[in-house]
Amino acid sequence: MKLSRSRLLLAVASAVVIVFATAGVALAAPVIKVGQGVPNAVHSSYPGLCTNCHNFAVWPAPTIAQGATATHLSRGTTCTQCHTVSTPPPVVVRVPVTYVKGASRYETAVKVSQTSYPSGASAVVLATGTNFPDALCAAPLATAFGGPILLVPSANSLDAKILAEMNRLHPTTVFVIGSSAAVSSGIEKQIKALSWAPTVTRLAGADRFSTSAIVADAVKAKLGTIDKVVIASGMTYPDALSVAPLAAQKGWPILLTKPTSLPSQTVSAVSRMGASSSLIVGSAASVSTGVAAQLPLPLRKGGANRYETCALVADYAKSLGMKYEYIGTTVGTNFPDALAAGPLFAQKNGILLLTAPGSVASQVSSRLSTNKATVTSFVVIGGAVQQTTINTMSTLLN
Repeated sequence: MKLSRSRLLLAVASAVVIVFATAGVALAAPVIKVGQGVPNAVHSSYPGLCTNCHNFAVWPAPTIAQGATATHLSRGTTCTQCHTVSTPPPVVVRVPVTYVKGASRYETAVKVSQTSYPSGASAVVLATGTNFPDALCAAPLATAFGGPILLVPSANSLDAKILAEMNRLHPTTVFVIGSSAAVSSGIEKQIKALSWAPTVTRLAGADRFSTSAIVADAVKAKLGTIDKVVIASGMTYPDALSVAPLAAQKGWPILLTKPTSLPSQTVSAVSRMGASSSLIVGSAASVSTGVAAQLPLPLRKGGANRYETCALVADYAKSLGMKYEYIGTTVGTNFPDALAAGPLFAQKNGILLLTAPGSVASQVSSRLSTNKATVTSFVVIGGAVQQTTINTMSTLLN
């Protein structure tokens, strides 16, 4: 039977549709949205979303954030051929971190010295880096005479890096703090033998209390009038180190005491200083109320722990004109780095906050947050503070 012309044309059209359908191409494919899932557009030849057959409801595709998850199986994790990838604005660090540190406590002290006195210094204070008592009182002395504190090991001569720093600084005056058991006579002789023959003076007493009194006498001899003395425990180091920048900047000698009794050497030194007032650093557990009662117009700055005490001292320093513009931190669980840092922060009229190696105490973080608007320099002394702690502090400042 012959087909009519109209039926023949219909049969041919149907065959064409079947061929196209067999090839996996859908005629008049529906409009799909950008990112619509695979079940809505499955083609063996075009995995994912087939833009050859389907029209996108939104085109060009909207901008997606950097690192966005997959929108097209055929395009990888971020489809840059269909979407424009936005680039997040760069993070602007308003206050960058500056690291002042060496491979050891001795090299860190050298780095601090180079930061403080890039063109040399008229004086240098040498103290042992193996124990803390003698050098706790050294920062006011170093600042009064215009020089840094360099730490030395228990040896008969200086190592090459410390000797090189001495030659670079070229001081005319050198103070050696403590007995020969602390800083050897060999080192003293080596300094005296330097080509320009600096004046070397050893300041040492029978114990740490006598040494602090002798150092206080040297500060008074240089500065003349002493209006305030600082009293801190000589049995531990955090309190004295917390106050060192303030005491050095103001020219206040640091005198050491026992927790529950004021040594006779300290009593005599307080009298010789002629100060009208005193600053006690530390809680009553460190310096008792009985000791405080023997001092002229005592003002106490002491908290529940070393970090709170340091923060309270920082508040007091700020009230007296020292500024958070130059702020630094160092570990509060060891003494060498903070010991060397005292004269630097006195010179910069800045604030030094002690921190635990792996965390930031709430008393410290609150000071950073409160004063961040004025900070222009953030300095980390030494390598004992963990990077996560530094990052936390940096975030608080930025």
